[in-house]
Amino acid sequence: MKKIAVDQAHQRLQTMRKAYAEYQNLENIADMKESWIKFLTAMSTVYSKLEQGCKVSEKSKNWFHKQKGIRRTDNLLNYLHRARNSSEHGIEEISLAGYSVEATVGDAENFEIGIGFSNDGRLFPHVKSAVSGSIKSFPFLHLIRVNDSRFGDFCDPASKHKDQKIDGTKVECIAPLAIIYIESMIDEAHSLISLEP
Repeated sequence: MKKIAVDQAHQRLQTMRKAYAEYQNLENIADMKESWIKFLTAMSTVYSKLEQGCKVSEKSKNWFHKQKGIRRTDNLLNYLHRARNSSEHGIEEISLAGYSVEATVGDAENFEIGIGFSNDGRLFPHVKSAVSGSIKSFPFLHLIRVNDSRFGDFCDPASKHKDQKIDGTKVECIAPLAIIYIESMIDEAHSLISLEP
């Protein structure tokens, strides 16, 4: 394995981490979608960099071939790969907006929440009636079935990773698992670095 490939794969892992951290601090759905696409693109590039770096030895080639096989069969890795392809090569959405709502109430008996939409299409929950109270909405992305129109393929959001159940289809449920997996894959690639140019 070429060291430069592992170094560049590690840089893309850093991009994944940064995109996810950015996502967690955003309140605008469009910006959240952009950060999610950055995350998926960086993850895909990790594979591309390691594929180029593995060509120096049979051991590295075999290792990378195994990694691609895992990506095809692991529910999470397969979904993320296909979501990136759908985003890159198609025009369909790969996520939908969701909102969680947090309300604080001064007088619970006279409290009522209204739901509307703002001019930009965002959900706008508000307190319709209460002696005192407040409401906050927190946006998130809900991952959906992705389609790769080039091949007529589709893939539903991941429900398992490494034979473990995933608790939901929010980015917050998926991204940390992907980061942990890619970290371990790069660590394995690092152990294959050869002295060959």
